[in-house]
Amino acid sequence: MGSTIKPNDAFDARFLSQFEPNDLVSWSGLGKAKEYGFIIQVYFEEMMEGRKFMFAKVKKSDGAIENFMLSSLTKES
Repeated sequence: MGSTIKPNDAFDARFLSQFEPNDLVSWSGLGKAKEYGFIIQVYFEEMMEGRKFMFAKVKKSDGAIENFMLSSLTKES
């Protein structure tokens, strides 16, 4: 963490300009109701042979904190 990510350097990096801390976001699982939360942090993790993936740490409405890939989130505000 802490490094600068360039466009196309990480999976989902194209979403970097759309999300930032304190954004209200939503997501839903297959057959589940839409859930809401606030982004705490946007970051990348290196996985699978050095491939980088973009994630957001989200504080859910029930207070729990969960990590989501940026592509699975929708910005609400």
